[in-house]
Amino acid sequence: MRTALLYLRERARTESEIRDKLEKKGFDAEVVAYILTRLRATGLLDDARFARDWAQARARKAIGSRRIRQELRMKGVSDSDTDAAIIAMRDQDAIQDAEFGDSSEYDPALASAVAFARRGLRRLSGQPDADVRRKLTQSLVRRGYSFTDARSAVSSAMLNEEDADDSDYTE
Repeated sequence: MRTALLYLRERARTESEIRDKLEKKGFDAEVVAYILTRLRATGLLDDARFARDWAQARARKAIGSRRIRQELRMKGVSDSDTDAAIIAMRDQDAIQDAEFGDSSEYDPALASAVAFARRGLRRLSGQPDADVRRKLTQSLVRRGYSFTDARSAVSSAMLNEEDADDSDYTE
């Protein structure tokens, strides 16, 4: 039990991570099952909570739901817990954005992608628009967004940038 608690002290872990760690340390399968049962019973081990927290943290870093899903799968989280975490992440984004005004056309799943694209526009300023569009779209796809969502986020960021440039112009 001490080994599992020390491992959990570093950061939250999934059941699969704890099981793998204990098995690598040479613990018997019955002992591992007992430890996992005790950790679940005390609330120290909860894959659903882990998945929700992981998805929220990764979304704040402009990581798309496809990549988040892949990361959770690699950590041994069940598909049902992963799906619930992705839904909760999107619902939380929608709640936060509703607090800041009318967002009837707002898509919470793309909010962090658009913010990421805006930052990329500053970094890539001075390059041809086609190159900027291609580089930002590829970057977002690598972060786990679908091609359609990535392209939409880049277009939105570029349109907002053009609007900002137009508002600076005075006759």
